Amino acid sequence: MTKKFSLVTYLEGDIKKQVRLLQEELIPITGSRACIDTWEPHVTVGSGPEVDTAQEAQLIEEIRKIAENTKPFVITLKDFSYLEKFRGGNTGDYSPYVMYLDVVKNDALQTLADTIKAITDTYSLWYEQPWPYTPHVTVAFKDLWEEGFKKGKEYLAERGFEGEMTIDHIALVEKTPEKDSEYKRIYLS
Repeated sequence: MTKKFSLVTYLEGDIKKQVRLLQEELIPITGSRACIDTWEPHVTVGSGPEVDTAQEAQLIEEIRKIAENTKPFVITLKDFSYLEKFRGGNTGDYSPYVMYLDVVKNDALQTLADTIKAITDTYSLWYEQPWPYTPHVTVAFKDLWEEGFKKGKEYLAERGFEGEMTIDHIALVEKTPEKDSEYKRIYLS
């Protein structure tokens, strides 16, 4: 039996509340609610490995070693960006439109992503993290269609966003047909 994992760090505390409020504000404007229904606010930190039972313990140990050698660090979320041609879009029920908060890339975050990539590149991947690494926090996707995308861009053009969060863990999120859920959280040293 194989498992599919996503590798993320979840937003917590006030920054999570701010992002959730923003996502909720966007629902009546964009018509998109997939972010609310399918994911907790997060920053993806690596590609998604697909592992069998024998590889699972090895993957967890490799992620644990990364965490053990990485100190928590702060990142800044600032302003909005948009994709009109998300490569995962137009595949059935996924639209090609995405709205997200930019994450200001710093050396610590890039190093974490590079280190995780060196590990995940040795596995079969069900999801390949776009490279070069472009960290972000998605605020609308999947069920975001052209009209809602345009309305959302207009709405967000009149407001800014800035906040900080601490990256202090790597979460393995198991992808299942029902709903993706946190499988294991490994804290940075």
